[in-house]
Amino acid sequence: MLRAKGAYQADMQERTGDAMVQQAESSRQATMLGMQFGQAAGANAAYQQAVKNTQMAQASANQMQMQNMNNLTDLYGTYLETQ
Repeated sequence: MLRAKGAYQADMQERTGDAMVQQAESSRQATMLGMQFGQAAGANAAYQQAVKNTQMAQASANQMQMQNMNNLTDLYGTYLETQ
């Protein structure tokens, strides 16, 4: 009887240890997953900012091109007035 009781306690301690290991592993995986989500969110934010920067640069280039065309038109009009 004493031997059975000792075996039972040893078995329960082993199961408790296994449960603790499983809980620690689950916690570790949750931490890693959270870190990966954080990295993905940061990368996505950087990508969105890069896209916005590209669009703003294109809009600025378009505006400069239109200004150049207006200047050329004005210059040509001035040339025609002097002839």
